[in-house]
Amino acid sequence: MAIAVALAKLASLGTSPISSIPNVVSLMTPLTIGQVTILFMIVLILLEAAFLRHEFSPWAWLQLIPSVIFGVLIDAFTHWLSWLPLQHYGPNY
Repeated sequence: MAIAVALAKLASLGTSPISSIPNVVSLMTPLTIGQVTILFMIVLILLEAAFLRHEFSPWAWLQLIPSVIFGVLIDAFTHWLSWLPLQHYGPNY
């Protein structure tokens, strides 16, 4: 999933719904899309905890681990694939 987000961003094809907010915020700030994705996922987990309150299991905090891994992999793949000539994807009409 992280490589798909990186390729879609590099090719200017748009992003998936979960990555659209981090993508826009990364364009407006000095943070990378991976860093913003990590922060966005943390905010979503905190909102989940706030809404569920006592029903929020302590095990649910483990969601932070794949969130961080996902953000790091997005940045890694974006960096590793930046050499690909994806700026001219498809015909220009």
